[in-house]
Amino acid sequence: TKDAYLNQIAQFGFSDQTYQNFMYISQCYQALNDYYFGENGVNTPSDEDIQKYYEDNYITAKHILITTVDPASGETKRTDVEAKKDAQSILDRINAGEDFDTLMNQYSEDTGLSNNPNGYTFTEGQMVDEFYNAAKALQEGEVSGLVKSQYGYHIIKRCELNQDEFENMRDSIIAAVA
Repeated sequence: TKDAYLNQIAQFGFSDQTYQNFMYISQCYQALNDYYFGENGVNTPSDEDIQKYYEDNYITAKHILITTVDPASGETKRTDVEAKKDAQSILDRINAGEDFDTLMNQYSEDTGLSNNPNGYTFTEGQMVDEFYNAAKALQEGEVSGLVKSQYGYHIIKRCELNQDEFENMRDSIIAAVA
C-alpha cells in the first residue's frame, strides 16, 4: 500500500519526493557509468592499463602476528612487553635462517591465516597504516623488523604479487583506473 511504502522509505530518511529524486539520480549515474565504463564504454581502460595499475598499486604480503589481546574474547593474553619479546624471538629465528612459512603457520595469531595461506593482496587503505607502510617499504622476499599496530606485533614478508587475486579484484581495479 502507499502507506506501507511511505513508512518503509521514511525508515531510511526519505520522503516520497526525495526518494524519487534519489532513484532518478541513481539511474542517471548508472547510465553514465555504463556509457563511459561499461563493457563497450568509451573510456573503458585497456587490459594493459588495468594490469599496470594492479602491479603499481597492490602488494602481496604474509605476516606473523603476535597479539596482546584475544580477538574473539577481548581478554588480555599477554602484556605488550611479553608480545614484543615473543615476536622478537621469532624474528631472531627467521634471521638465523628458519623458514618464514613454517614459523608463520606455527606461531601467527592472525585469525585470517587459514583463509589467506598465501598472504594478503591489498592496496593503500585496506590494511592498518603501520602494516601497509612497512609492507610497501619492503622488496619482494624481504622480511621486516617488528611492526607494532593496534593488533600487536607483526613480522611481515613481502611476496611476489599474487596474480590469482587480480581477477577477484578486477572490477574494483577498473573503477579505480577509470
